[in-house]
Amino acid sequence: MIRLLVIVGLLFSYSVDAQYFFNDLVANKQTHTQYQLLRKWRVRSFTVVAAPDQPMAKEEVLINQEISMDGKKIITYSNENSGKTYRTITQYEGGKLIKSVAGTRTGDITTQFTYTSFGLPQKIQSTTRDTALGINQLEVHTYFYIKDTLPDYAYVIRDNSDTLKVFFVLDSLQLVAEEKWMRGNKQVERYYYYYDNNRRLTDIVRFNNKAGRLLPDFIFSHDDNSRISKMIQVPRYGNNYLSWEYSYDEKGLKTAEKMTSKDKQQSATLYYRYNY
Repeated sequence: MIRLLVIVGLLFSYSVDAQYFFNDLVANKQTHTQYQLLRKWRVRSFTVVAAPDQPMAKEEVLINQEISMDGKKIITYSNENSGKTYRTITQYEGGKLIKSVAGTRTGDITTQFTYTSFGLPQKIQSTTRDTALGINQLEVHTYFYIKDTLPDYAYVIRDNSDTLKVFFVLDSLQLVAEEKWMRGNKQVERYYYYYDNNRRLTDIVRFNNKAGRLLPDFIFSHDDNSRISKMIQVPRYGNNYLSWEYSYDEKGLKTAEKMTSKDKQQSATLYYRYNY
């Protein structure tokens, strides 16, 4: 379980099955910021090692990432307890992520990105193949902007038939404050985004039917350099939230992240080791 949780913590930007603004737009920006740092410091590869906090527990190599000399291809190897290794290949052009092919146990997920002239995601197209289940699914997210830079709405279309329209409501500072999912005339889901005085995202909130009130899905804290220093993920069901704390070096590269659960039953620390 520790392995699964720390990988989710490492890849949370792409692991959340919700919040299109966060997953598609915020995460895309985070990915490019990380990529630019790796290129700036000429990182050739890095390894992510999990060191469980229990006494006598062994370190585990979770992630190996290799960056091509021209920076146009990054190959990521993720390891499982079973000894199985999965490979993800990401491709960049002009400093932009344009394609990702992630291997799974029984297939792969291919995601392609196109951008507006202002460098914002215009279309994100994902194809999921699962040979064991006979699945071949297509999902396309198409974004539209106000004045070319402010999110207005998006269409999420699955298999050319199931269409979801996602509306983004801006606040007085032109930040996305709400995200509303509509299928026809019916509202399917609604999220609220909150920010601090420095316009940094701090909370992603939605109505919890079980609790009968608004509760956060994610809570973010930032350091003096506006990097995420802590993230709390609250599960949709139950209350045993997960917390990640992040450390960085003088270059701005992540050096460690510590994961703990509310009940303290699950904990581990990830260490990032870079090769230049």
